[in-house]
Amino acid sequence: MTFKYDPYIVAIVKTLPKDKREYNKIDKLWLIHDEAKDELIEHLSIINNVDVKQAQEDMLSLRALWSEFNQLKSVVEMMKDQ
Repeated sequence: MTFKYDPYIVAIVKTLPKDKREYNKIDKLWLIHDEAKDELIEHLSIINNVDVKQAQEDMLSLRALWSEFNQLKSVVEMMKDQ
């Protein structure tokens, strides 16, 4: 899901539990866990600033990215332990 920076939208994203969202400072994007997608889409659709159908499609794509991110995170943590 993409959107122009809007402090209101960012505030909505930040209402999600911390274990369901993560901000990537390098790429300046939010990673949203699949379990939180419906709640986020509902909140965003209320402000009419996000196309709900597009948001749902984007969230499906983000599911794969979230999984890959967690795998890479595990590898980094294992490398730190060595």
